[in-house]
Amino acid sequence: MRAKKNAITGLMTQLIIIALGLIVPRIMITNYGSDTNGLTNTLTQIFSYVALLEAGIGQSTKNALYKPITEKDKDGICRILSVSRKYYWKITKYYAGVVILMAVLLPFVLKTELSAKTVFAVVFFEGMSGVIRFMFTENWMQLLMAEGKGYVQANITLITRLLTYGVKIVLACMKVNIVAIQFGFFCVSLIQLAIYKWYIEKNYGWIKYDLKSCENIELPDKNAYVLTEIAWTVFSSTDMILLSILFSTALSSVYSVYNLVYSNISGLMNSVYTSLIYLLGQAYSESLRKYEQVHDEFELMFMTGAAILMSCCSVLGVAFVRLYTKGVTDTNYIYVYLPILFGLIQILSWNRYVSGNLSGIAGYAKIVSKISVIEAVSNIVLSVILAPKMGLYGITLATVISLVFKLVYLTYLGNVVILKRSVRKSCAKIIAYLALYFSISFAFVIKPLAIESFVQFILYGIITFLFVSLAFSVAAYFLDRQTFKSLIKRVGLKRKKS
Repeated sequence: MRAKKNAITGLMTQLIIIALGLIVPRIMITNYGSDTNGLTNTLTQIFSYVALLEAGIGQSTKNALYKPITEKDKDGICRILSVSRKYYWKITKYYAGVVILMAVLLPFVLKTELSAKTVFAVVFFEGMSGVIRFMFTENWMQLLMAEGKGYVQANITLITRLLTYGVKIVLACMKVNIVAIQFGFFCVSLIQLAIYKWYIEKNYGWIKYDLKSCENIELPDKNAYVLTEIAWTVFSSTDMILLSILFSTALSSVYSVYNLVYSNISGLMNSVYTSLIYLLGQAYSESLRKYEQVHDEFELMFMTGAAILMSCCSVLGVAFVRLYTKGVTDTNYIYVYLPILFGLIQILSWNRYVSGNLSGIAGYAKIVSKISVIEAVSNIVLSVILAPKMGLYGITLATVISLVFKLVYLTYLGNVVILKRSVRKSCAKIIAYLALYFSISFAFVIKPLAIESFVQFILYGIITFLFVSLAFSVAAYFLDRQTFKSLIKRVGLKRKKS
């Protein structure tokens, strides 16, 4: 029951966030131009790098909390939270220092038409929001997720996102200085802190922090998770920063519009995935046989879901961008093959999510972290090589190529090393889904849909979704019939016999 509540709440929250997230960038582009929109999106990517100072703390905290929560050991929970807060407070002072340094340096590094003072202020308020999050809320968020109360976090996220987007829409329509908008975002982060503090004090009044007693206690596998998160952040944030440095923030804006669609869809899936992921940990702790069934169901569900959604995005991507950027003339936003590459990035990423999680709970985090570093480095190197020759296509192609290596490794590790079985079933799904994805995508490149309005877009979107869902569902049934049936039964789509 809690799993369904988490999934439904997370899904609905993400749908609302997606809807608002599509409106705000459009308003930003039309009212401030591609340069300002590119700047704000680039800063978001840059601060994802700065956030690496806390890398590993969250994941290791959550994993360490599972056992005392299951055993209802309040002293153990308090001890782990105290260790976690110790680390968070330690890195917060470094984070604040880096924020100030970036605010001073970035106005002279980024190629933007905005004044140095404006860039300084925008960077400062963006960074201070992170200071508030790391010092207080991140610690509480890990506790809620470990307890399976993702729906609480989803509700708080919804409230703060509504406030954030509301502030941005109102102020942007008034065409106030971009600094005022960023300051409004900072104020919302203070409201989020107040909501979390109220909820924790009301429901977890028994939590006591004792930082001195845990001075020499370490979080398990923290260093491995640190390396993995650093590598993943570098990998996922490379593209926009390189575009802003090698080309312009305007071209970065083009990338951000396409990425907006795919990151939102991925976020939609991730809201369901993160709300259910604790089921994998529980199953693994009981027995490998039980875990294997749950693993296969998760893999089939999210591989199929990613393939369906990304195929729809590939078919409708250019039409959406054309409608979305209508009236924007300061740069070209239409790249016919870009949706296919963006969709491929997401499919390859989701194909390894479940195996990647298994590698962590089975104790292979340290090995996988080294593979993640190789992946991140290869993405940077390939991007630098391909971007000058191929522009946006080169940047995205570099990401696609880099993803393949880790996908192959995790598929082998999860199936052969940990589950002691053949990789044939997983490889069959990956290859078949990619073949079907390319067939659908290129068919509509050859004969694109004639979409002239958002009404037509919605209509064609529904038809495309139904067609693509049927195609991949049939493929899933024939590729893994037993898992398909058990998955249908688990999600409640098949009536129980009376």
